Amino acid sequence: MVSRQRTQEKTKKTYLGQPAPSPFDETETLESFSVIPKSVVWDFKPKEVPDIKNVKDKSMLKSTLIDFDQKYVNEVFQKDVLNFVLNFQKAGIAVVDYKVERRTDALNDLYEYTVKFSPVKGSPSTVRFQLPVVDKNGKYKVAGIKYYMRKLRFENRFGKFPLLPLRSLLTTANCLSTGQRKRKVTTEIG
Repeated sequence: MVSRQRTQEKTKKTYLGQPAPSPFDETETLESFSVIPKSVVWDFKPKEVPDIKNVKDKSMLKSTLIDFDQKYVNEVFQKDVLNFVLNFQKAGIAVVDYKVERRTDALNDLYEYTVKFSPVKGSPSTVRFQLPVVDKNGKYKVAGIKYYMRKLRFENRFGKFPLLPLRSLLTTANCLSTGQRKRKVTTEIG
C-alpha cells in the first residue's frame, strides 16, 4: 500500500519536474491557464434588446443569457476541460503532457485532446478524447448533423417520501428511486 504522502510527493515530482505548456498560450503553464477568473464567470451584465412596442414590461427586454454561450465558449470552455483533466492529479496521477488539436472535415468539427498520465504505481499511459467545436451561437457539428448547445437548469434538491413503514421514495431533480430498509430481528416482537 502506498502512503498518501508518497503519492503526493511522486505526483508533485513528476508534474513539477517538467511543467507542460498550455496548448493555447505557449507562455503559460497548464496550471496558470486553468485558472478561471470569477469576474468572467459571475459577470451578469444584461444585454438590452431593441424596444418592442407589444412588450409592456420593459425589464423583459434585458437578458443575461444572450451573450452567455459566446462568452462561455470563448473564455471558459477550454479552461473547464483542462480543469477536468488536472483533477486526476488529486488521485495521484500526474498529467505529464496535454495537447489539443482541431480536426475539421466534411462531417465533423472537433477538438482532439491527447493527455499523457503518469500514475504513482504503474506505467504511464496516453488517453485521447474528442469534443465538438462550439461556435459563438452555441452550434456544433458532429457526423454531419448540426446541434445546438442547450442550457439546463438543475436543482440540487433531495426529497424523501415515505411509502410504507420500511419503504421510501427518494427523488432528486435528475433521478427517482425507491429504497427499502431491512427489518431488524432484534426489534421484532413475537
